[in-house]
Amino acid sequence: MAVVDDIGPLMELLRDPSSGARLSQDEYGRDFADRLWLADNRDTWKLERRQFYDETGFPSWDAFAVGDWERSMELYAEMRSELQAFFWRLRERGSRFCRIRVVETPLTAYLRWEVHCLRVRVRCGERIRVIPAERLAALEPLGRLVPDLVSLCGETLYVTEYDDGGKPAGARRFTDREVIAGYEGLASELFWSGEELESYFEREIAR
Repeated sequence: MAVVDDIGPLMELLRDPSSGARLSQDEYGRDFADRLWLADNRDTWKLERRQFYDETGFPSWDAFAVGDWERSMELYAEMRSELQAFFWRLRERGSRFCRIRVVETPLTAYLRWEVHCLRVRVRCGERIRVIPAERLAALEPLGRLVPDLVSLCGETLYVTEYDDGGKPAGARRFTDREVIAGYEGLASELFWSGEELESYFEREIAR
């Protein structure tokens, strides 16, 4: 991955993200909502690395967790109007929400559920591509996994945090333009080298 040579500041952050401003989960949610709309004509990039998250309390996940697949999908589909409005607002501002979903094999039960949910998001306007975990090998020396990352329109970068069980536990916020540019360049390369979610679904999930 040649681009790694150009992201020295980002690599330092990945090795030790403790220098970022620490936000609790509630603070992270409010900060994200406030900062998302600060810049027009810039894309948002999300790199989703973990293979499991504890989404207890989210209705679709709770239904899946007790074995009610049909109800789980119905509950997620009920979010369509809200999702469409969100992505339409982004498009009106000249922005796109781009997600890179990293997958390991064999797929976890969580990922099988999530890929179905991500299809709904794609149909509502989110741009999602899938990459194998091997694509991150150069960024994960000695088995230290890349954290989940999300940048907002070139202005803010979050390293999201989770407890040992995969439950959201806040984030670290960074605003250094050099670091953000390095991440967004890397995210763009990974995204465009990935597979469209719908194609991945048909090949790996539907069959």
